[in-house]
Amino acid sequence: MVRSGLEMALRESTMTGSAPTLLLLHGRGADENDLLPLGEALDDRWRIISVRAPRRLGSGYQWYEIRELGSPEEASYLAALGQLRRFVEQVLAMYPVLGQQVHLLGFSQGAMMAGSLLLTAPHLVASAVLLSGYLPIAKGLPQPTEEVAGKPVFWGHGTADSVLPVALGRQARDFLLGLQVHISYHEYPMEHQISAVEMQQVTAWLQIELQRTLREAEPHREPDEGPPLHPAVIIGRVTLPVTNLQQSVDWYQKTLGFKLKELSGEFAYLGTIGNPDYLIRLSIISSTHVPPAENRPSYQIALRYPARQELARALQRLLRHGASLEQAIDYGTSEALYIRDPDGHLLELYWNRNEPHGALDFKQLAQAPHPLDTVALLAVAEYS
Repeated sequence: MVRSGLEMALRESTMTGSAPTLLLLHGRGADENDLLPLGEALDDRWRIISVRAPRRLGSGYQWYEIRELGSPEEASYLAALGQLRRFVEQVLAMYPVLGQQVHLLGFSQGAMMAGSLLLTAPHLVASAVLLSGYLPIAKGLPQPTEEVAGKPVFWGHGTADSVLPVALGRQARDFLLGLQVHISYHEYPMEHQISAVEMQQVTAWLQIELQRTLREAEPHREPDEGPPLHPAVIIGRVTLPVTNLQQSVDWYQKTLGFKLKELSGEFAYLGTIGNPDYLIRLSIISSTHVPPAENRPSYQIALRYPARQELARALQRLLRHGASLEQAIDYGTSEALYIRDPDGHLLELYWNRNEPHGALDFKQLAQAPHPLDTVALLAVAEYS
């Protein structure tokens, strides 16, 4: 227990020193042990603090009294919000928290509290996962600050939720979009609960936030390499002109997992482990003939991955190394990621749904290309 008076359960991080810290806020009638099992699915670098709500309710606890659906009793709600804020401030003072901001995950009433803290004290919060909750928008509470713009939020809600109907989630989504919050909104065919599919996507989304926190707090820290490029990836031999050979070799090895086969004078040959042939030849542009960046030719190459899981692992590696996706598109028959290398060459990373282990849905064939759900894609990767 910290001095705010709120009880807690703690799972320490495996990191030494400062660690990314995730607060779990349970729902009405539960306690601090309710959400702890979720921590077992998360990266062990998270420090997890599960907080008990302050007000007794039967054998469990609640954050505030309820006046009516979607409307908390104001006095108890504001008191709980003040306690939670003081709790977070004390956590930041007592624990070495990476980035000096906490991440939040709340369910039901806990989601409302997490969302309220995000809106009113965004300087304390790095990101928030809000599951099957709501925001007391109709009462004009809470009053958000401008600093909330750009904050990453995951919102999950059941379409069959009979406790807090999905309409409340959609209302909150639109409200947060109006504040320019970066919200990843998902609906699931479920009641007032956390399903296995939702938890997979939450895990993937939090992994993105973990990598972002590590990268921002320790910009010079070398990220985990991740798995090498899968030997079954198909490219066809290509040659790419580059301005800085060593920089490009490092980028292709670290960001995509290529293996350097040979470095010879003005050329570098890249391939995969277990395959003696090269896939990409990097050719340095003569220093006396380097045109201005805007006049240099750029090339596009495609890397076909053998399965969706391998594309997910490639995305995981990209995020670990801070690569920026230019686009992520679901074409129906395939899913594709687009990035650029240091010389501006466009790389398409994709897999086909008609691969031997793919699931080709003929309804998908008729769909127009649309943005790829990268959170759902990451959920099929195995995190190391």
